[in-house]
Amino acid sequence: MERRSVRFGIVARISIAFGALVFCTALIVSAGSDIRVARLYRSQRVSRVKFLARSMSYGIENLLVSSGSRGQIEQVADDVLRKAASGDTSVTGCEIRDRANEVVYRFVRTGATIGAGTNSVAVDVKSKNLIIGSITLYYDIPDIFENEKMRQVVTLGNTVAEMLRYYLSKYDFFQVKYLSQRIIESDPDVLYASVTGPDESSIYEYRMRSFDKYLTPEVIRRAMSVSAVQPVVTQKIAASNEFGNIVEVSVLIGDGENRLGIVRIGYSTASLVKSLARERLVLSLMIFGFTLIAFGLAVLLAGNITRPLAELTRLARSVELEPKDADGRTAADAEQDLINLRDSFDRLGSRLTKRGDEVADLATAFRTMIDNLEKRIRELKTFYQKISVADRFYAMGQLSSGIAHEINNPLAIISTYVQIILKRPDVDAETRAEIETIREEIERIAEKVKDLLSFAQESKFDFAVSDVHALMRKSLDLTRHQFKKNNIAVEEEYASASPLMIRMDPQKLRQVLLNLILNAIQAMTDSPRRVLRVGTIVNEENNTVEAFFSDSGCGIAKENLESIFDPFFTTKKTGVGTGLGLSISYGIVTAHNGELRAESTPGEGATFRIILPRE
Repeated sequence: MERRSVRFGIVARISIAFGALVFCTALIVSAGSDIRVARLYRSQRVSRVKFLARSMSYGIENLLVSSGSRGQIEQVADDVLRKAASGDTSVTGCEIRDRANEVVYRFVRTGATIGAGTNSVAVDVKSKNLIIGSITLYYDIPDIFENEKMRQVVTLGNTVAEMLRYYLSKYDFFQVKYLSQRIIESDPDVLYASVTGPDESSIYEYRMRSFDKYLTPEVIRRAMSVSAVQPVVTQKIAASNEFGNIVEVSVLIGDGENRLGIVRIGYSTASLVKSLARERLVLSLMIFGFTLIAFGLAVLLAGNITRPLAELTRLARSVELEPKDADGRTAADAEQDLINLRDSFDRLGSRLTKRGDEVADLATAFRTMIDNLEKRIRELKTFYQKISVADRFYAMGQLSSGIAHEINNPLAIISTYVQIILKRPDVDAETRAEIETIREEIERIAEKVKDLLSFAQESKFDFAVSDVHALMRKSLDLTRHQFKKNNIAVEEEYASASPLMIRMDPQKLRQVLLNLILNAIQAMTDSPRRVLRVGTIVNEENNTVEAFFSDSGCGIAKENLESIFDPFFTTKKTGVGTGLGLSISYGIVTAHNGELRAESTPGEGATFRIILPRE
């Protein structure tokens, strides 16, 4: 349950963050693009109006200088504005002022208002760098889509006008009505339409009566004012909730100077508004869909991250720092638990390390941690073994010292009396032989007591930098006759042919080497295959030197491996050894800050390893 809550927390946070990021990004892109397009459209509109105002200033420059030219100014301004407004309804008004800042011309489009809040562009009229007046144009900035729709309807009106021009010149009103009906009524945005003839009589009408309330006399007058000078008139006549903005386009049907008729088309922006609403809905659904996809990807991504983390957490928690049976557990039990943990992690870690991301780095770090823990446990195990052996050595040393002294005193007295008896001349030969046997056994007991005292007394070491290879070769030479006598083959496998120098006491270490060699010879006495492998290994990582002695003898039983270094422990026949050789060797190697290890497989032989620091 806790694992699921951890995973859900991470998944939720990543999903919310990722989804919110995608949602905000989509909104910013959508809103930003609209804002950018509107800004560019506004910039283009302002530039167009400025250009129109500047062009008008050039045309009326001379007229403002001349007196009594107000009528001409009005005519020029009307002509320019009519021409500009024929395809663009954005210009809503115009004011022309003279150098005294008096209005000489004013125009306001029907239905429009101009004032302080209206968009405007002002241009000075100059004559030889002197300001003689100004022109101010007022304008709207219609929606870019509405403006394009207006252009579409203007194109429709021009198309109808061109199609009908031929038939009106022939007075073929049937074809005029037929074509008007086919072309105009096929556009769903057309609200109403009409075609009038040369005498302004109606030839074709489409839903005109339904919009009578919007078609005021002023609207009709402007619509019928088209001429060769102003062949197209556009005007926004109303706005309603049902139809949106209602705009009318009037187009002249002319043949040169002849006025053949007028096409009037009223259209609505309602469909455009609905299209924009649909587009916004689609965009919203796309944003919502992308957000859902982002959430899904975030869940997959979070699961991909949290799943291995949860596995690592489970493995880490599987290690009980304070188990219930802690009193009965040993270092071997802890080592086995760690081995089990490592095996479980290896199955998971081998898959995680292939990811190549932070989780893989974590898995690698986790594996390194387990390896280091194993190494530390081995070191602790060795340390406690050393302490245990040292404690046993100390206890046995104290006991041996006491026993040796207790034996030496009566033994010295017995030896003295034996020697006195042997010096007496009245002792017969048979008795003398028996007493001689007693003397030999006393000497053998004294030798054993000497070993006990050697084990009990603290040895003095004379350390020097010496060649391990030379010491091992010399030790083998001292026992060469034993190899020949027992038909034993010796294989030497040194780390290198060059000297291997370490700090040691050569005499003490030779004692250890000879003891291991002689033990190996005794172990192979009854073995059909007799091979002794001797060599060295240099461990650069730990900066240690290992000298090994591997025989092909009978081996050591598993239950005896932990006791072979104990004082007086021996597997040899009675009277063959004291059980102190390996104990003394262990103490000598320990004094060198080294380790003496034993490995064996019963029936296949044993290997003893002396591990010493290289420095």
